[in-house]
Amino acid sequence: MSSKFLKTVLFFATALTLVSCDKDYNEIGTDIIGDDHYDFLKKDDYSISAASYATGPVQTNGLSLVPFGIYEDDHFGRTTANFVTQVELAAVNPTLDDLIDIDSVRLYVPYFSKLEETESDGDKIYSLDSIFGNRNTTLDLKIYENKYFLRSQEVVGNEPEDQIYYNDMSPVIESANAGSAQVNNSTDPTDNTAFFFKNTEIKQNKYNTNVTEEDHTVIRQTPGMYMTLDKAFFKTKILEAPEGMLTNNNVFKNYFRGLYFKVSNPSTAKGVLNMMNFSKGVVTLYYRRNITTTANGTSTTVARRFELKLNLTGNSVSLLNYENTPALPSNRLVVKGGQGFLSTIDILTAEERAQMVHDSLKVNEASLVFHVDEAAMQGATKPRRIYLYDMTHGQSTVDYNFDGSTNGDTKYSKSVFGGILDSAKIAGTNQYKFFYKVRLTNYIRGLINEPDSTDVRLGLSVSENILENSMARLKNPISIVEPDNSTSTYNKLPRASVMHPFGVVLHGVNSEVVEERLKLVIYYTKPDEVDGN
Repeated sequence: MSSKFLKTVLFFATALTLVSCDKDYNEIGTDIIGDDHYDFLKKDDYSISAASYATGPVQTNGLSLVPFGIYEDDHFGRTTANFVTQVELAAVNPTLDDLIDIDSVRLYVPYFSKLEETESDGDKIYSLDSIFGNRNTTLDLKIYENKYFLRSQEVVGNEPEDQIYYNDMSPVIESANAGSAQVNNSTDPTDNTAFFFKNTEIKQNKYNTNVTEEDHTVIRQTPGMYMTLDKAFFKTKILEAPEGMLTNNNVFKNYFRGLYFKVSNPSTAKGVLNMMNFSKGVVTLYYRRNITTTANGTSTTVARRFELKLNLTGNSVSLLNYENTPALPSNRLVVKGGQGFLSTIDILTAEERAQMVHDSLKVNEASLVFHVDEAAMQGATKPRRIYLYDMTHGQSTVDYNFDGSTNGDTKYSKSVFGGILDSAKIAGTNQYKFFYKVRLTNYIRGLINEPDSTDVRLGLSVSENILENSMARLKNPISIVEPDNSTSTYNKLPRASVMHPFGVVLHGVNSEVVEERLKLVIYYTKPDEVDGN
């Protein structure tokens, strides 16, 4: 077994132990500070180069969380977020003979909500916790039968590959659905032309299966997109489908290709945007059919109530359209979700790294500190989380991987790794300045402990879910010309960035506000010079 391999194993084992014990983000090097042979030091003038790039269209199929609505950001312009999805039979090959009629069709897609209070009569009061903008905004919501088939795979070079869809395919969906049936056409305007995100509890009467009885129970559901759909359409399309179309979901998804959710005409200038998980949604058909039984030679026919459920699962695409997107500012870094912006960061020259190795530095904490450009972000929504990743290999960093810290609100998990929006009061004022701090301690330790290892280019993005560290594709790869005139190409970005609708402008390396420039800050110790050595 090589000595280099042993050193690597010992380094990662030690780093994991330190992270698991270091629950306080600001606790610096308590394992060695008490040693008389070490001095505590800080350095924050290391070399950094950083730049920002527009992502262009991004992969948006199969996301677990998507924005929906229309929102006007004070800095980044207008976002219109639509959605198209397949639907699947909850139970395939249903028995539909002796159909009497369809009673109603209901759509329900739950929102993210928080229970605030339960009243004496059992009614519940909720608040919505993933909604942005003016909550009183109404939208013109149209839900169409989707006629564009969302494939799972495509053939590339005679080999099947997972199908990739990008956020800019609205024209394709629009063209395919020209003349398609609108299925949310009830007389209640809140189901269509005056739709808004309600925070009220949903109560629905569920009747006994016996049609002649009116006994029912009240079903309570959390707030969600809840509305009546066109029962005549679903009777013809589903309950009277041609033979074999409901046999299995592969056949069914080609026969009925899903639903297209489209919004327009916000009633306020700010608009409204809600983060949603459409895969939790369901369309329920309530219908009646005759059931005939035979006993002692006598046949009896009675009417019964039934339900058929269509889950909003299968392939889906978040359709994101943008207006008035700003140009990249000079001396600033910009990160924004969706089809937005990402930044690249390169730290430490070869000479600085060699000096660290020579000095036998013991790194207690290393972090990048990003200050928000308050003037640029005035009035705009700041992301709660940014994400630093290994852009060279398209993966998370060692500090991310070693951080096992959790939080009841998963947006704040991996707090040791950092990237959480924070603030500090400006002395002598009632104002605050905002910043993000991301830890690189174990990455820097690795560069010192393994001198032959290769450093990587770091990427910076926003994050909707810090626990999601997989990557999505860029439609048009980003090319970067290196100092030696070679070109590096990158075709991936974090999937959690694609989910997030907002962005932030940060002070860069050469910002005119010197004290808020991007810095690599390292707290370290090194052996004292001993006489005679």
